[in-house]
Amino acid sequence: MEKSAMKRKCEKVAYGSKAFAENDIARIKNKSIRDTQPQRAYKCEKCGLWHLTSKPLTIMWHGKRIQIQETRRNAD
Repeated sequence: MEKSAMKRKCEKVAYGSKAFAENDIARIKNKSIRDTQPQRAYKCEKCGLWHLTSKPLTIMWHGKRIQIQETRRNAD
């Protein structure tokens, strides 16, 4: 396998799926007393696994930074 095709390991806590990561967000929010809480899960480009971040999802729109509220779709 070529080096460019190999996934590098991150030093962060990693989850195998977005669902596992989001479940941990809920657990942390219910139990933690810290001011900073994880807000969302994201798929890492480096390792291909899921990590948590306390940073909200934002986009630039006409020169302004807009915070995006993520919604979770129910599987019917």
